Amino acid sequence: MATLLQPVNGRWAVQVKVVSGKRHTIRLGKVTERQAGTIKDHIEGLAVSGISGMPPSRSTAAWVAELGDVLHARLAKAGLVPERKKSTLGEFVEGWLANPPGSIVEATRKKHRSASKHLVEFFGPDRDLRSITAGDAERWFTWMRGERGLAEDTARKSVGIARQIFKSAEKDGLIDRDAKPLADLPGTTRGNRDRMAFITKDQTAAVLEACSDGDWRLLVCLARYGGLRVCSETDVLRWSDIDWEAGYFTVHASKTRKSTGGGVRKVPIFEELYHELLAGWERAEPGTEYVIEDRHRGNKNLGTHFKRIIERAGMTPWPKPWQNLRASRATEVEARWGGFKESQWIGHSPLVARRHYLQITEEDYRQAAAGELQNPVQHLHADGGEPRQTGEVGAKENPAGMAVSGDLRGSSVGCGGLPLPEYGPYRT
Repeated sequence: MATLLQPVNGRWAVQVKVVSGKRHTIRLGKVTERQAGTIKDHIEGLAVSGISGMPPSRSTAAWVAELGDVLHARLAKAGLVPERKKSTLGEFVEGWLANPPGSIVEATRKKHRSASKHLVEFFGPDRDLRSITAGDAERWFTWMRGERGLAEDTARKSVGIARQIFKSAEKDGLIDRDAKPLADLPGTTRGNRDRMAFITKDQTAAVLEACSDGDWRLLVCLARYGGLRVCSETDVLRWSDIDWEAGYFTVHASKTRKSTGGGVRKVPIFEELYHELLAGWERAEPGTEYVIEDRHRGNKNLGTHFKRIIERAGMTPWPKPWQNLRASRATEVEARWGGFKESQWIGHSPLVARRHYLQITEEDYRQAAAGELQNPVQHLHADGGEPRQTGEVGAKENPAGMAVSGDLRGSSVGCGGLPLPEYGPYRT
């Protein structure tokens, strides 16, 4: 079926009869006699497979998958294997962005576009995907941090997204399964402490005073005192999600919808948030569905306008304005109620909290220097018993962590003794 031909100028060849009955001569290039014999056996296996209609052996299939482009093209020309799909980087990335694997939210789609831009900008849109090597990938990573001027975590995030792109290309047969040119690059973000800032309650009060209207005040409070993500969580918060009597509201997080619980969590109506939330409830027109009005929901200029508000309050805008509001609440919750409740209420894993949210505050240093308890809520019984929460004796703690007496359901008091709203969009 296949014959190994004597080398000419050190170059071996295989002559094989294919399913059409024609004989093809396939040049192997400069290889050893032993290597030529192995290749001949695999080529013969492919020819037999074509005639019998049976799939080739596992070893032959694996050999074909690892073939270089030149020999693979020669086998394809002889009709022994199908032609390899080819795609340029720009073409594949464009298609991947249009139809990414799985469902993603718009914020994630923007990150994909940004990382893909860095990839195509460096390699060029006409670069063959299969030709990108591990060395090329390393030079790309160095370029992002150097000439492109990206922060370390931004470059790492781009690597993580690029890995998704190359994984899809691998599944489509456009690159070899074992190539993995990005495997040695770091793709996990570490968190940039230089861009973290703890926003005190006094600073927040000044910002609230500078807000132009009640809706802006409520948006700031939801981020700073509710720990919500702006805009993905604040945009979808409905008045029907708020349980005034129980003292919490339900948050639907698109970012964590694939995690346990489907991205749904319950957040206490903290005392600092309660009054602004109540004011928004009483301000809303009957039948209003969303907590944040339409003119603020999905607004792409929220960050720009928020920086103006901070400047109006007499302060220099801090890095990542919205995220650091959320991080400040996360830090307070972790200090007072512990890491488990912090991760449940703020909506991220303890690892993410340590890397990107939790901070050491000036108050922490003051307490440590004075020898005070780091967590004033938890303390031991006088008789050496188990830790308990403040207000445990003779009181019932509601989900907001506030001690309340008796059962609030059906009463006119909620949120740890604060009055239930009498007016709002659902009043009767």
